[in-house]
Amino acid sequence: MIRLLIADDERLEREALAEMVTRRFVEHEIVLEEAENGRKAADTAILWGADLILMDIEMKFMDGMMAAEEIRKVDTEVIIIFITNSPQYAIKG
Repeated sequence: MIRLLIADDERLEREALAEMVTRRFVEHEIVLEEAENGRKAADTAILWGADLILMDIEMKFMDGMMAAEEIRKVDTEVIIIFITNSPQYAIKG
């Protein structure tokens, strides 16, 4: 079982990601939670014990980077994948 947290302040983005993940990984049992802001993402990840987090960087109340810092203080094993459409966060290779 994989506990997946999708954190994005855009409801349609959360729904689209949830749909993609559940369709793509049907062979895995996935339990899904959603968070609509960074504060809720940090609280949910810590209290619920997420295994994997798909998190937007730019969110209300607390951005994804700050939320990840809070989560990492408690859980160093969780996998956090940042999602964004803001080019300033792109890594040049």
